[in-house]
Amino acid sequence: MQALEIIHKHRGTQFDEELADAFIQMIGVYPPGSIVEMVNGEVGIVVESRPEHKLKPCVLLVRESDKSVMASYRTVDLKVSPGDASGEIYRIAREVPDGTYDIVLQEFVDQGLVVTRPKASAEQP
Repeated sequence: MQALEIIHKHRGTQFDEELADAFIQMIGVYPPGSIVEMVNGEVGIVVESRPEHKLKPCVLLVRESDKSVMASYRTVDLKVSPGDASGEIYRIAREVPDGTYDIVLQEFVDQGLVVTRPKASAEQP
């Protein structure tokens, strides 16, 4: 995962931007079940990804920017570029290991969380 972060961070400078984006799209960055920290500090779990938008999955937000438990969880679809409370567009800053900020994926699954495998694009059989 660190290699993909480096490629993404340096695309357009050290790496050809178009090739870097194509590589990231092919590999996939945030599979369902990934725990991610947003640029604004909020933390969530990727619940759905799409082959055509691998950098913009659906994320179930479970921690506030101060890492406290959210009063009510909410799902944001990064594909539609939603804004946070301050109006900033949600973006993923980084993936974090399971257990970070006391977020254990298995506990969410045990409580009924369903993560969706990527759907095949309309062009694929």
